[in-house]
Amino acid sequence: MNHCPICNAVYNPRWGRCASCGHRVKADTDQNQIIHHMESAVLGRTVKMILDVSKADQVVFDGATYTLDEIRKLKSLDRGHLIQCHNVKTIFEGAIQ
Repeated sequence: MNHCPICNAVYNPRWGRCASCGHRVKADTDQNQIIHHMESAVLGRTVKMILDVSKADQVVFDGATYTLDEIRKLKSLDRGHLIQCHNVKTIFEGAIQ
């Protein structure tokens, strides 16, 4: 079962869009990873998101690795702060406290 990375609604990858929130989602799969190419409303461009089955508590989003705890902390931030945090995380590969 696939879930939209934005709103967590169940979707069929053949649809190309999440029926709930409308985000474009394309999934390519191999044995251990699910790779989504999606339009990021925050970043304003297409980004790659990688879900690795062996690392269920992490997601690689646009080259930066986020834990589920970090994602929960980011949910309350506005667009400007999200972009700043993502840029810092992409460059320095640190953890969000």
